[in-house]
Amino acid sequence: MTGIIGWYVPDWMVTDHPDILDWNNLNKYADLFKTSESGDKGQFLASDPTFVTNDEALVTNLKLNYKVVYSGSEAASITAYQQASKNKTPLLGYFYDPQWLLNEVKLDKVNLPKWTEGCDADPKLVNCDYPPYTLNKIVATKFATDGGKAYDLVKAFSWTNKDQNEVADAIANKNMAPEDAAKAWIDAHPDTWKAWMAGSSGY
Repeated sequence: MTGIIGWYVPDWMVTDHPDILDWNNLNKYADLFKTSESGDKGQFLASDPTFVTNDEALVTNLKLNYKVVYSGSEAASITAYQQASKNKTPLLGYFYDPQWLLNEVKLDKVNLPKWTEGCDADPKLVNCDYPPYTLNKIVATKFATDGGKAYDLVKAFSWTNKDQNEVADAIANKNMAPEDAAKAWIDAHPDTWKAWMAGSSGY
């Protein structure tokens, strides 16, 4: 999987405004995002203020006519995106994938200036997108040496952000125990896990 942090809008906004995913057009749409908290600027909804983010620097350095307003928590941001998707209210904000919400509502990522090595070295001068993060599998050395078929299976295991979001949604919102959510996913995706088994020695 790949962790994808960035700026997102509800999918309906792309249908209504096809060029909104290009950051160069965000000022054109600033009026759409005005709120009582952002005044005469568009609102950019940041998340928990304790998160390490680049949003205020991006607004300044890209000369965007937006004010960063903090939702206060991940839960509040999720609620805001749910309401924006349901009620078709404009919303531009910080979010990330994988996250179970994306199994429920479709969000689209705005294309900020492409991240390159070092473009975010100075937090005050950041003018590029967030980097992608590879989510690695990590095992104990002893398990890698002595794990046998179990380790072979772990090596063969591979799934997507969509798979992760599906299982996380079942646990977070459908009152399923992790084991039950895993079984439901296995039942629904036999071709995927059978390929893992085929790629594991001894099966």
